[in-house]
Amino acid sequence: MRYVLSAAVLIFPTIGYACSCAWQDVSERVVLDELCAADAVFVGEVESQLTVRDYIFEYKIWPRESFKGHLDGPTFLVSETGGMCGYPFKAQGRYLIFAYHYKDTSYLSASICGLTRTMKRDDDVYKILSASKGVVENVCGEEALEARRLERLRENGQKREDLERDTRDLLEKNR
Repeated sequence: MRYVLSAAVLIFPTIGYACSCAWQDVSERVVLDELCAADAVFVGEVESQLTVRDYIFEYKIWPRESFKGHLDGPTFLVSETGGMCGYPFKAQGRYLIFAYHYKDTSYLSASICGLTRTMKRDDDVYKILSASKGVVENVCGEEALEARRLERLRENGQKREDLERDTRDLLEKNR
């Protein structure tokens, strides 16, 4: 019987999903690109955690310092863990959060693949954000974004035309 079960597992494997992300070194350009891409960036203190379903958690987070987005009161953030890349917040913890809108809802979400992390004032990401505080419009404006794209091109030895084509293709996919 044991051999039959083992054979069944090998013949009919279940589909598994795992989070996969790789981070490059954190540079000012990377932090600013992530700041511009996020819907909200803030330091928040986790008040509570509620299990919504297996591996899906809702967190009530109080914003303490904001770098992007207007968060006046408690924010509700959803995180899918268990191989789904969600960030595993702990109650009473203080975090630097890069948040994105969650599946067409008013909730926000954070990922282990982003720059969300435990809050430390000596952290390079926090220092870069603090230096950019209040100038998000300038940092995320067209000219600044283009300058960072060109910097990436030079680092990777690519041509401007290649980047423009890749950007057009990405925009078309997201429409």
